[in-house]
Amino acid sequence: MGDYSRDPFARLTDAVAKHYVGVRLLQGVPVLDANWNELDDLHRHELAAASAWITGDGVPTGSDGFRILSLAGDGVGTVVLTADTPGSGFSTVAVDLGVSTAADALGFAAGNAEATREGSSPARLTSDRAEPFALAAGQTLTVIADGGAPETITFAAGDFAAIGAATAAEVVTALNAGLNRATASAGTGNDFLIRGRTDPFHAGCILVGGQLTHNDRDLKYSEQPLYENAVLAADWAVDAVEALVTPIAPTRLTVYLDVWLREVRFEEDDLLVDPRIGLETANRLRREWAVRVIEDLNFAAAQAARPPGHTYYPLAWIDRTANPAIAEDMITDLRDTEASVRRAVAYRGSDGAVLVGSDDLMALLTQTRDNVRDFITFLTSQFVDPGDAYVAGEVAGIDALSAIASVAEHGLALLHAETLGTRAAFDLFAQLLDAETRFVTVWRDALFPVIKPGGAVYETAFEVMVDRIETFLTGPAPAGFTTIEDALAVRNLTEAVRSQEQVNDEWGDEIGRPTGGLSVTYLGSATPVIQQNVPFVLEFEIDGSVTPDDDIDVEVFIDAAWQTTLLNEDGTQPLALRMGPGADTVRFRLSVRPPNVAAAETPVSVRVFARRNSGGLSHLTPQRTLRIGDPPPPSEEDFSFSFVADVPTVNGVFQVPVSGAAIVTFELFNNTITAQDVDLSFQPPNSGAAAPWSFVTGGFPVTNQTVPANGSREFGFMFTAPAAPGNDLVFVFQAEDSATNALLAEAQITLTSV
Repeated sequence: MGDYSRDPFARLTDAVAKHYVGVRLLQGVPVLDANWNELDDLHRHELAAASAWITGDGVPTGSDGFRILSLAGDGVGTVVLTADTPGSGFSTVAVDLGVSTAADALGFAAGNAEATREGSSPARLTSDRAEPFALAAGQTLTVIADGGAPETITFAAGDFAAIGAATAAEVVTALNAGLNRATASAGTGNDFLIRGRTDPFHAGCILVGGQLTHNDRDLKYSEQPLYENAVLAADWAVDAVEALVTPIAPTRLTVYLDVWLREVRFEEDDLLVDPRIGLETANRLRREWAVRVIEDLNFAAAQAARPPGHTYYPLAWIDRTANPAIAEDMITDLRDTEASVRRAVAYRGSDGAVLVGSDDLMALLTQTRDNVRDFITFLTSQFVDPGDAYVAGEVAGIDALSAIASVAEHGLALLHAETLGTRAAFDLFAQLLDAETRFVTVWRDALFPVIKPGGAVYETAFEVMVDRIETFLTGPAPAGFTTIEDALAVRNLTEAVRSQEQVNDEWGDEIGRPTGGLSVTYLGSATPVIQQNVPFVLEFEIDGSVTPDDDIDVEVFIDAAWQTTLLNEDGTQPLALRMGPGADTVRFRLSVRPPNVAAAETPVSVRVFARRNSGGLSHLTPQRTLRIGDPPPPSEEDFSFSFVADVPTVNGVFQVPVSGAAIVTFELFNNTITAQDVDLSFQPPNSGAAAPWSFVTGGFPVTNQTVPANGSREFGFMFTAPAAPGNDLVFVFQAEDSATNALLAEAQITLTSV
């Protein structure tokens, strides 16, 4: 240490503890070195602290400094030149590139042509190529060591088995035959490269503890000033850099950077003394560094026990094997590259504790993105038939959900890039709130009015979910919660996160909606004749698959004058049907009381659906006619109709646009083990009788149609609606036994022009 009136380090420590940031010199008083030194140290400390807090550790943008790389040949078979400097002191070794015609072939070029070192370890220069070397007879290498006369070695073909593929041992032998001030040796591994300046515009630098540290050129681990240099280490009061050894077993090493400050005096730099004065007036501080290696399991302890004034930063892992070579695939880069002004979310409570950090927000946004995406997948592949055409309202609804996932994905990208701070987190939440509020509006205005074959399926299935989401977004908030809108207004990130978690759960719950398929078989009635004002029972069986299990609801479509009550199979109330998980069967009854009139009739149909997926898991039965004085419709246990149409239904009635067409396909099922010939008939019997409606068949014969055992046949119709709305058409399709004319199955549908 220089001749100071007071210890600069102790003065700085005291000043920092007292939160001093500057020194003000008074007039007419002695100028003290302690004040000047404290001023300089405070400025440096302030800059380093600000850099450490704001930017953090890492390699600045545009630099690749201190990257750990493997050497040519993984460090084996290179050429190493070492100065033969006696004792300890200053040493140099260089290759004269201007006259050395073999320099490039051996791996000596600009940036790797000279080395200097002071202390007990002589200068060392390692080639950037490894054997075999493509030499030619007559090429030369001129070496200058310790400022002595140049020594030139000329390579002759006779010195090599094949001079165009010279080995390191052959090159070393040829060099040592002509060198007197340096010694050549072959590289044996246990070495690596420390990246320095890559071009004139990109310095090899890194920020460590707020200290900008430079490496002016690519440097081998073994070329560092402190490498096996006990004298220099003692002079600098630090540890020497130890040579690497080949491990006896696979070992993970941590390569780390050690940075500290060192005083430089006039003995080392004579320019520090003005010759006009001839006195030492001031010393300099130099930022020194050394790359060191330690077993990874010991790095944490070494970090904790580092000497005062030293800062450590991990650069890489090297996963070594019992081999002296250090290959590129052994090295894992640990540096934070492209370092800039780094941001992190740290929303704190009044006690200073972090309530919402970057990891918390990352987990929330990941859940938001994934749940919304899964909900979109559910909507498009399970909730409705993927083969159905999408209308504009459905496209708008999916787009509104995609916008939410996009905001969440954007936030995750910012967090991963460490460019999102606490203030920006509020801005991101505001974007998320806007997207979610738009979702509520779009779904209510554009999606809920959409009519599918099962009716307003989106409104039926998701109205409650959308209502609940809105309460967490804009209110009124459920008990114990604050709306996201209100939380953002008062800058309460904790409450905003809590409410968003509830919104995420709403989407997550929808993902678990049951899927599968349902069919309904009408089993008939024990009542022989329907009588006025006398209740009778129709029995039904629901068969299918529901996963996960869910409650099954039943909707009845019938003239309001005919009173109905849904009953369980045993006649009890209220109706309580549940199916799944997987294949299942349940039965229910429909009690019907006809009106108290002598003559009346009504179509009746039922729709069964899974409570948590009413749009995607449902079945609508054909209409059947109930008529006072007639028997109830026959059972479908042996034969039954089902149908599908390309237009939606409302209350069991198909909605056909005016002057538009509807394709309805009836499927006749034969549930017996014997093939059955059937004759087909329908009412109205022809298109003319259906006016103002018209229809055409799919061209199928109406007699002697064979329905295979345990099979089915399909029959298609196209119905064209009249030009005016409000016109109904009741269409009845029947199948009779071709031999006996007995009615086997009947389907009735109602269409209306809209």
